[in-house]
Amino acid sequence: MFAAAGDSGSGDGLAGTHVDYPSSDPYVTACGGTTLDINSNGVRVSETAWTDGGGGQSDLFGQPSWQYGPGVPSTGARQTADIALNANPATGYDFYYEGSWEIAGGTSFVAPEMAATFALIDQSRALKGKSPVGLADVGIYAMARNASYRNLAYHDITSGNNGAYTAGVGYDNPTGWGSIDAYYFVHGLNG
Repeated sequence: MFAAAGDSGSGDGLAGTHVDYPSSDPYVTACGGTTLDINSNGVRVSETAWTDGGGGQSDLFGQPSWQYGPGVPSTGARQTADIALNANPATGYDFYYEGSWEIAGGTSFVAPEMAATFALIDQSRALKGKSPVGLADVGIYAMARNASYRNLAYHDITSGNNGAYTAGVGYDNPTGWGSIDAYYFVHGLNG
């Protein structure tokens, strides 16, 4: 399962720091947000943590056994986000709605994109006679702990913040492991 990490920064629209449910559940992949800058040829120029993206530390759920690696806080609490994609409405997604083109964003766009990515991964695995990936975070974190895959499969977001949390090298709360390079990400999880 994949869920939006939130669109109201590290406080989730409240005073202090709060994480969104259900994305804070250890059985759900928390999908954070970035601001993506591309040039006129569609080439990625830069990517930063989206100021309004959710992510932080859960007050309710403990840290799952699979949640460790470079930069992951060892606080005993579930950390979010796990992964991210472009979510800023200013750099968001074009879509055709009721006769006109619109642009929108938010981490609620990221979650279905990741769900679709994993559906394609599982379909490919089935064609190879392999079982489905299962809990996505197990594979996401295992691949991120392998420096070779981490440097290919993820765009490490190292600048920007979501309020209380700042993006940095390796894992961070606003963007998790960063945005994905779909080619290497899919091949890495496919084996």
